[in-house]
Amino acid sequence: QRQMCIRDSSVDAGGYTVQASKSGYITSYFNVNVCGNVSNQDSNMSTTLNSGTMRIVTSWKGTDDLDSHLEIPVSDDQDGASDSTDSTHLFYGSKSSGLDYHSYGTGDNVTLDRDNTQGIVSTCTASGNKCGPETITISKIRSGAYRYHVHAFSRKGDNTTHIADNGTYVQVFYDNKVTNFYPPSTAGDLWTVFDFDNSSGFTPLNTLSSEGTPANIDNH
Repeated sequence: QRQMCIRDSSVDAGGYTVQASKSGYITSYFNVNVCGNVSNQDSNMSTTLNSGTMRIVTSWKGTDDLDSHLEIPVSDDQDGASDSTDSTHLFYGSKSSGLDYHSYGTGDNVTLDRDNTQGIVSTCTASGNKCGPETITISKIRSGAYRYHVHAFSRKGDNTTHIADNGTYVQVFYDNKVTNFYPPSTAGDLWTVFDFDNSSGFTPLNTLSSEGTPANIDNH
């Protein structure tokens, strides 16, 4: 994953779409606003992925704690099990042997690569320097439906528009392409972003709701 930031006073004020390209990385497109010396307009690039691999990156600004949640198609459904053994729901609470992953078999894993407690900030004050985008990687897409959510953990139960207000967005790197998702400007602490299966592709859901218990997000 590589972060990009563009600031240029030589272009006219307004909104622009920027193309970022680098050898060994998937070409990425992102939106920036030019209206003076605007900072923190970062985006992300991903290294080229193997066929059948997907990377999901959630970015936001500020010190709120946002969390990634991925519902996973598996044959050994343990939805009612404890957080650490629930094989259908990957998030910060579902850890196996102290690691942030679920395993379907050799070479067929889903990993929570980065679980950060703050977003993009000028100075990181989070314990362990855990700031910036959150990242999940699916190393091999399985048959069945995946569902991805973003939960505003530090604002759970807070009926405001803080997810959109923090410049939150999701980038999905798959099949050497990038798909961007942006939240609606409506109230809620749980953004259900999209469904995906390898036969029909992406189905944007883009709904806001509320959930006070992170382990129950896979009920949405």
